[in-house]
Amino acid sequence: MTQDRKDLLQGLLDRRWAYHGRVAHEAASALSPLYRDTSDAAKLGLRKCLPTFFSEESDQLLALEEYEDWSRIVFSGMEATAAKKSPGYVWWSMFGSTWPHLRKVAQSLLGQTAASGAAERGFSAYGDIKTRKRNCLSQETTDSLVRLYFNKRSLPTTQLAREFWGAYEVFEPDDVEEET
Repeated sequence: MTQDRKDLLQGLLDRRWAYHGRVAHEAASALSPLYRDTSDAAKLGLRKCLPTFFSEESDQLLALEEYEDWSRIVFSGMEATAAKKSPGYVWWSMFGSTWPHLRKVAQSLLGQTAASGAAERGFSAYGDIKTRKRNCLSQETTDSLVRLYFNKRSLPTTQLAREFWGAYEVFEPDDVEEET
């Protein structure tokens, strides 16, 4: 590979990192129990992120001290297994009680969804249900219809009808006597 090609690729990587390597991303990589990034960039990201969570400088310093303590610990047993098999925010809720300041930051950063697909599906469902012809639906009714829309595959039809209609009697095909 020529030096020009290497420089071009390095430039692309640098620009990509500049785009993705935001403060919250760096802090999240520092607090991920699976990756536990201890690079200077990750520590700096965490340090820059702390004022968002703690207004008092003493709390920020405590969180940094907790990070130094946490980053030196070697996981074993359940902690190591959970770090590999569960999301980071779940790991922090199970094992993070020793570092309460750090736990608060980690659960917030690691609990964020990485994609907007679920929100987009929700907006689409609301758009399908509340149309121009059905624009007088109340918010409560629309919310109930959206819940039915998303849960219709997981519950039997009569159970869905009972959930939606509540106290109203639900007609079930089994209630009809057959004529002989």
